[in-house]
Amino acid sequence: RLATALLDGATALAATSCFELALSTLEEARALLPAEDPRPALLLAEIHARRGDFRQVIAALGHPGLASSDEHAPRRSLLAGQAHGAVGEHDRALALLGDAEALAPHDPAIALEAWKLRGLVNFFGRRFEQAAIASERAVSLARAAGALYEIAINLHNVGDARLRLGDRAHAYAAFRQSLAAAEQSGAERLAEHDRAFLGYLDALQGIPGGEAQVRAAIEYAEARGYAWDVVNARYLLGLLLLHLGLVSAAAAELTRARDRSQSIGNRMLEEDCQHALEHLDVA
Repeated sequence: RLATALLDGATALAATSCFELALSTLEEARALLPAEDPRPALLLAEIHARRGDFRQVIAALGHPGLASSDEHAPRRSLLAGQAHGAVGEHDRALALLGDAEALAPHDPAIALEAWKLRGLVNFFGRRFEQAAIASERAVSLARAAGALYEIAINLHNVGDARLRLGDRAHAYAAFRQSLAAAEQSGAERLAEHDRAFLGYLDALQGIPGGEAQVRAAIEYAEARGYAWDVVNARYLLGLLLLHLGLVSAAAAELTRARDRSQSIGNRMLEEDCQHALEHLDVA
């Protein structure tokens, strides 16, 4: 009973992005449970997924108990799909998301998560139009469910895909809507990440304060261990500095973003940063 309470506590802490405390609480629970219990491994994978450390997600999902657990199979497939998509195994990732839906065909939460992750996997695979379409589908499902945070995160993903397509106007609108929903739902982390993208787009237009907003988002994410947010914001800052003609400073930021991306298994951003550095001839 105590172990279950600790697992519930760790789950709640992870949901609010209190990752270090979630991990320590999880370890307390793990010490009270049989080694073959799959729940700690599944929760560990979820914590790393929220942080954006996809190599650690794949490692956690290798727990033998998870492979034989039908109860946790849909969630395991979703987490594996996201992680394998991030490290570059896009077809495998999409197949895993289909597996999750097939394992829970009448679960709207699984369907919503699968469409959200299809958006991300297509994004990681540079299929940005498909990413935007999948994320918009996830927004519709989230609105039908009244899931405000899911509306916010999927609008953010729409914005990210539209930005990559060069559609800055629609990207900006999506980030603004995401920010409003994130603030309404109390999702401080997502709101700060939205502000990084909005600051970047503002700065490209010469609007004062944009660069400072991106830098503030980096500091916020670094202080809390939000690895995914850090690499995204540092990449944006590198591009912005390059736009401003500050080549040495841009190279430094892109190098930081590249190295951090490599360490967490975000292959797409690692490649983007490396490509930008090669173009600068400072790799």
